[in-house]
Amino acid sequence: MDEILERAPVNALIVFPNWKAWDGGADPLFRALEKPAAERGIRLFFQMGERAWQPSSGLASPSGALMVDCHGRRLREGCLSRGEWIDFQMAGVENFLREHPFLAGGMFMHERRGPVSALLGGGSEERSRRPYCFCESCRARGAEEGIDVRRAREGFQRLYELFEASARGGDLPAEGWFVTFWRILVQFPEVLAWERLFYDTLHDYRAGLTGSIKALDVNYRVGYHVQNHTMLMDFAWRAGDEPERIAAYADWIKLSVYPAVSGTRGKGRLRKLNRTLFADVPDETGRDFLRGIMGREAADEPDWFADDVPGFAPSWVRKEVARWKKALPDKPVYSGLGIGVPGGEKAETPGYITACTQAGYEGGADGTLLSRNYGEMRPELLKAAGAVIQNHQ
Repeated sequence: MDEILERAPVNALIVFPNWKAWDGGADPLFRALEKPAAERGIRLFFQMGERAWQPSSGLASPSGALMVDCHGRRLREGCLSRGEWIDFQMAGVENFLREHPFLAGGMFMHERRGPVSALLGGGSEERSRRPYCFCESCRARGAEEGIDVRRAREGFQRLYELFEASARGGDLPAEGWFVTFWRILVQFPEVLAWERLFYDTLHDYRAGLTGSIKALDVNYRVGYHVQNHTMLMDFAWRAGDEPERIAAYADWIKLSVYPAVSGTRGKGRLRKLNRTLFADVPDETGRDFLRGIMGREAADEPDWFADDVPGFAPSWVRKEVARWKKALPDKPVYSGLGIGVPGGEKAETPGYITACTQAGYEGGADGTLLSRNYGEMRPELLKAAGAVIQNHQ
């Protein structure tokens, strides 16, 4: 801990427990940090993400808690509408806080994108293009909301076929890609109703988590991480975030403004969109459209078509923080400055980190949350960020 303090002023640490190895008792790492943190006036928070907290043998039927795609195939992530799965998670969080009463609260990283974003982005198996969730619980909730579940599935199946064919380099539809895409949405308005259902479920789940924690102690501080891709290219995910709705249940927000790696990540996403959603127009047109709707200028972005894409400019960090602070003026908003995130190392210099840290404060950030992991951060970069943070304390 003293090593960390030598490089940056710290008043809080967020620690990721090994949830899979946790046996329900006191976590040795947190116990080891309890005394030194208290002596230095540092608050400790636990962190809970997606991958380490998946349906496990602790459930009566682990596979029954998994999401289901529009073709009826199970994915590897748990569904947030499954009652047994939700109860299991909330009981685990409550028990963890009881075993560690010295904690100040927790932060949740729900990197959950809706089914339309899955179509737009594709990705690895658990982040594939396969639209979800059509499990028994979601189908029941959809029907209760008045959505024709059969037509929602059929619409997503049609869209999946369109996106997959384009991503594989197939010929454009006879009437153009976007017109075909739009026609499917018009024919199956249930698709957007199902997208809305997904985010309603996510926000309800988060509100329930916060409520469970506050029931133990109203003074616990519960924060939520805003995913990096919602600030880059994913307008559908951004629409689902709804800052004002998050404000109803979050005590504070961490914005994943990872400027260095965002160049690499954004290039990959733009390439996918230019093969699908913007396949009818030149790549530069797709770039300019996204730049406009995401509220950026050319000076904020790297050269997307360069072989080695650098990071985003500090002006982008300032704008993203200011956007969220405007939406949440009464909630602490922290600039989650990514340092050493794999894929962005070449863009990082002490001067760049200094400028990006300062830009967060210029945007109205209530503080800086050095992200993602301490082990990824080079000492000279931490010191650069620390010098700026010190000036704002």
